[in-house]
Amino acid sequence: TPLEEFCSAADAAKTFGVAGCSVNHVLTGRCKSTSGYFFRYKFDGEMFKGGAKAVLHLDPDTKELITEYVTAKAAGLALGVSNSDVGRVCNGFKPMINGLFFQWKDANQ
Repeated sequence: TPLEEFCSAADAAKTFGVAGCSVNHVLTGRCKSTSGYFFRYKFDGEMFKGGAKAVLHLDPDTKELITEYVTAKAAGLALGVSNSDVGRVCNGFKPMINGLFFQWKDANQ
């Protein structure tokens, strides 16, 4: 049973004070643990192969498309928010960030 759930490996690393790459090493099987911490993905499957994911910036009320971005990082840079926050909204961990609403272009991501 998981003790805590995170939106990203970077968030987990920050919480536990370990390097983000160390969390990724545990998640990819390179290491069993880091600083005594164990990590695993919530779900197994294709979505965890990594890589950039396209993001849609939508009107929070009408859900009409405002702009499409090639990555969460590109959306964050353009709109002045962090890519982690864009991902949190896309993954449903936050309803919005600074009045901005996002979702993954591919709903299966």
